[in-house]
Amino acid sequence: MKRPTLSVFSPKEIVVFGLFAAMMIIGKEVLAFLPNIEIVTLFIMVLTLSYGLRALIPVYIFVFAEGLLYGFGLWFWSYLYIWAILVFISFALRKFDSLILWTALSGIFGLLFGILSSPPHFFISGIGGGISYIIAGLSFDITHCIGNIVITLALFVPLKKLLFKLKGKT
Repeated sequence: MKRPTLSVFSPKEIVVFGLFAAMMIIGKEVLAFLPNIEIVTLFIMVLTLSYGLRALIPVYIFVFAEGLLYGFGLWFWSYLYIWAILVFISFALRKFDSLILWTALSGIFGLLFGILSSPPHFFISGIGGGISYIIAGLSFDITHCIGNIVITLALFVPLKKLLFKLKGKT
């Protein structure tokens, strides 16, 4: 008979989630000198592939840690839903084992990041402010797209293997 537990998460999951939340924060900080180059997108995709919607736990630890580090500005409200959108898209596509698909998703996500970030700007500044925000950020979104593609091509397969090994999946 299986002994009931009080925890919703296993000790291993707690460690992995904490570790990946820390790695998202550290990875973002280490790459901060490169505009819009980040490893967070890759971490979120592989976490979702391995842990499903539970990936939201390290994602929101990361988001709130970023708020504590940088203040809870207008960008913070975007982070609350943008990274969740990536989790839900990754979860919907989890059955597809294609490096090209995951690389394309990371690139498209980077390219659309400015548009996804714009609703608070439309709300605060109106249509003109929102459109200006999107246009002003296009060069950063293109850089974000290219960076995500390169990082995903280089690290997706080994990181996915590592997480599946930690999870006990094949």
